Amino acid sequence: MIITATGLNLQIFGGIALSVDGSPVDAPNRFIYKGYLIEGVPNAAWSVGYTNASWTLRADLSARAVVRLLDYMDRHGYTHAYPDRHGEELEARPFFNLSSGYVTRGDAHMPRSGVSGPWAIRHNYVLDFLAFHRDRIDENMQFGIAKSKAVSSAA
Repeated sequence: MIITATGLNLQIFGGIALSVDGSPVDAPNRFIYKGYLIEGVPNAAWSVGYTNASWTLRADLSARAVVRLLDYMDRHGYTHAYPDRHGEELEARPFFNLSSGYVTRGDAHMPRSGVSGPWAIRHNYVLDFLAFHRDRIDENMQFGIAKSKAVSSAA
């Protein structure tokens, strides 16, 4: 006898509700940028591995990309950065190209992959590795400097 019901459901960020300036982020209506950033969400990176190779291969590339982004921001004095499509319409496809029940159930809650450019999620380490080394940090990115807010003393 084979029991196929696992009850497992995928959750983005482990179920944490994302918001930007108090507005909830509707992840299924956002695109993933270069596999590690979510469109329109500043200073938030994540790591999702490959489904057809060692999970840590993409995790390593994502970590290195985040370090490069933070270094770029530091050198230019930026306090925040986020990917932006600039109104460009993208063809959406599921983040994972798998047909397992828990993946297809979770797909309704996951951000989307595009089909080309920095919005396409590839499951190919060699192509991602090469792209990482030719990466333009500022491609489809918005950078900014936060305005200081006056803080009153409780003393």
